[in-house]
Amino acid sequence: SHFCQRVIGEHDAKFGLHLSCLSLAEDYRGKDGITNHFIKSVCEQVWDQGGVVTTVANFKAFETYLRKHFPDNVQLLDKVAYNDLEFTVGGRRVFHPLERLDSIRYLALVR
Repeated sequence: SHFCQRVIGEHDAKFGLHLSCLSLAEDYRGKDGITNHFIKSVCEQVWDQGGVVTTVANFKAFETYLRKHFPDNVQLLDKVAYNDLEFTVGGRRVFHPLERLDSIRYLALVR
């Protein structure tokens, strides 16, 4: 994707991996550090092979979480406020209910 290609070029990386599967069933959220172990394992493997990782934070808490656990590795690449999204279906704004979540944030995890 263009998003990953940009980060690859900026960091002279061999490749990029985009994480987009971090939603967990409620039964597993916050238990046993599954998310932290998964992200750390993936990042370490990608970084050890000369790559970079990108992801999207659909709510601010996820970026806060990443910055807490990977304080030297998170870069904000871009963000779009939900209230700036004007996509409509049947004349109704699709993203209006999400405005309380602030913005969509495009992030890179780099070494």
